[in-house]
Amino acid sequence: MRLAQIARETATQRHQREAVGAKSLARLSGFAPPTLHALGSRAAIMLPSDSYDLVVTNAPGPQHEMFWDDGQLKEVYPVPALLDGQALAVSMSSYLGTVYCGFTSDRQALPDVEEIGELISSALEELSGIAS
Repeated sequence: MRLAQIARETATQRHQREAVGAKSLARLSGFAPPTLHALGSRAAIMLPSDSYDLVVTNAPGPQHEMFWDDGQLKEVYPVPALLDGQALAVSMSSYLGTVYCGFTSDRQALPDVEEIGELISSALEELSGIAS
């Protein structure tokens, strides 16, 4: 049931005018994932601060190997900015076919933020077992 709901919501988002696809974002030359995450955070700042306590950003990264001198980039973990009044900020980026998540939280509001990653991992394992 959960997998069907995710598929339905994803299909709905693709048809909304506000949604921008990953391929469209990737074609924006000169924009790196950190820039796109920053744009998402800036958009959140424009909303009244009492209307939300969670911001989620998603920016596609390069799907080809990246190097700095002779060192190869292995993983990309985004570090989302936590704005005043927020309990949790979540950012996702991709690199070489893998999605990486970063979480920043207000420890007073969410003292066990590390559990989110574990729960997401468990849910993905469960869903991939259903899908196959």
